[in-house]
Formats: sequence, C-alpha cells, structure tokens
Amino acid sequence: MTGGPFASGRPGIRVIDVRKAIGAVEILRGVTFEAPSGSATCVIGPSGSGKSTLLRCINRLETIDTGRILVGEVEVSDPDVKLDRLRAGIGMVSQKFNLFPHVSVLDNVSIGPRVVLGHPADQARDDALLQLEKVGLRDLAQRRPSSLSGGQQQRVAIARALAMQPAVVLFDEPTSALDPELGFEVLEVMAELAGAGMTLLVVTHELRFAAHVASHVVFLDQGVVGDEGPPDRVFGSPACDRLAAFVRRVGGIVELR
Repeated sequence: MTGGPFASGRPGIRVIDVRKAIGAVEILRGVTFEAPSGSATCVIGPSGSGKSTLLRCINRLETIDTGRILVGEVEVSDPDVKLDRLRAGIGMVSQKFNLFPHVSVLDNVSIGPRVVLGHPADQARDDALLQLEKVGLRDLAQRRPSSLSGGQQQRVAIARALAMQPAVVLFDEPTSALDPELGFEVLEVMAELAGAGMTLLVVTHELRFAAHVASHVVFLDQGVVGDEGPPDRVFGSPACDRLAAFVRRVGGIVELR
C-alpha cells in the first residue's frame, strides 16, 4: 500500500514536453521521457542542465510553465491536485540530509507517518524500525543525527522517505556531499531498493551506479533530453557528441563497464 493519491502498486513517471523558466532563463525546454514502473531511472548531465529543477517539478516544489507530468494516472501538474497528499506519495531524498538534530534517529523516521499519515505511535515506531533495518541502522535508532557519519545520516534520510510508503522515490544527487566511501554506503542501499522493484528516479553524477543499477538512463543537457535508453546503449554507443564528451570527462566509457 502506498501513501498519497496513488493506488497500490508501483506507478511509472511520465514527463511530457515540460517547459520551465526562471525569469528570462528557460531551464527546461520541452523535456519528454518516461521512467518505467518498478525500475530505476537515472538522469545524468552537466551542472546547470535542469536536473534538480526537473525533480522539484515532479514533486510540485516548482510549477511548470507548460507540458504535463504524470505519476501513474495522477497529473502532478494539475493546478487542483492536493499537494499534501501528492507529496505524501512521492518520497524525496536530497543532497542535504535535513534531519531534526534535537530528536533521535527513530523519531526522525517515525514523525512523518505519525503527523502526516495519522498512524498510531506504536505502529509508526515499528514501521520506522523496519525501515531503519532495511538501511542497516536499526541498532542506531536511539542516537542523535549529529553522532552519525554523513553516509549514515543519508541512509536515515532514505529510511525517513520509505517510512511514508511512497509510490515513487526521487533522489537528487544523494551522494554529492559525501566522500567516496560514505557515498558507496548510500549507493548500496539504493541498489537494494532498485533490486526490490521500487520506482526510483535518480539524479546522479555517479555514472557507475547508472551503468550498473539503472534500467533506463536519461541525458539532460541545456534543458533538453539529448539521449535516453538502456545504460548499455547510452554509455556504449552515445547518440550525441555532447553525451560522449560528458561520459569521457566524468568517468570514461571503458571504466564504467
């Protein structure tokens, strides 16, 4: 069972000719792609290409100018959509952990289900412990966030998102603030979620993760989709010079495989 306005199951995400400008600058210039249900889709591309803005539009933290965004059959871009219910069904994990420093890890994970979903305290606690176990942190449930490493704090943030029983989970560069070793902890958890068939949309600079875990890769460049497809094809035979140059600069096609 998922939270928010979504039926049970794992809806896909459809982005259809989406445009978004901030002032005179057009950030998204007709973006169209589909993130299939029950799979991990990675969005890659240079800084400033509109990746984070796209995620914020999917979660209605930003409004689009034209186009459509659908999660399952729910039109996110509908101005009449109930935002609280929508966001209860779309998990979001960002670069910053945004944990409450004055309460325990357990309280950080259980507060959303209690306050937003109205779950009884005992149920919220049990569910929070289950999610912490999934990310390997059940034993640290009574600790304060400040006593955890960056990688552990990001895994708490993932558990917090999962505790809301989301239909889909959006990740915005979740390892960018972490050193490689701590980032690897987070990527392992994300790979397990992908393997369990959750619908994930991941903005990432970790091209090895995209190459080995994603079922679909979207290359966003200057606000448009420059290429998309299965990772083997996207990384092995880029459809545009910009993508080939980006992959060489960031990781190298040979090293990715």
